[in-house]
Amino acid sequence: MDLSGYRHSVSLAIDASPEAVYDLVADISRMGEWSPVATGGRYDEDRAWFTGMNAIGDHTWETRCRVDRADRGRAFVFMNHGASGNHEMVRWGFTLDAADGGTLVTQTWEVLPSYEDSFAEEEAPGMTLEQRLDLMQEMASSGMPETLKNLKKVAEAG
Repeated sequence: MDLSGYRHSVSLAIDASPEAVYDLVADISRMGEWSPVATGGRYDEDRAWFTGMNAIGDHTWETRCRVDRADRGRAFVFMNHGASGNHEMVRWGFTLDAADGGTLVTQTWEVLPSYEDSFAEEEAPGMTLEQRLDLMQEMASSGMPETLKNLKKVAEAG
């Protein structure tokens, strides 16, 4: 299946320094303050991996994520490896560009080819791969602007 259409990005200007915004997005324990799905997380001791906590309604789950780029003031990018940690499934990122005394934040989401392998290992997923990906894309398209709007409120409040 061609997964190239399953990606999305959204940008928003925030009146805070790139370093201040980075400090927020890299503190994964606080993700629940701005994300409609992620509720928080905890880093492994080496901070190269973390466990992300998520919820939609009463359904909760955890994912294993590897930090791919942690460049203070520039970018925080991580790879969601799913609950098992076995497959690179989705790349999430925040890139930060200084702009007009603040920061232009771009959040990105991209489904990766090995998502299919992870989906194939699920027992009774309740939908087809395409249905799952379409639902995820809808959630990303609506949730990412909400995430950045909430991040802006927190960052600008200081």
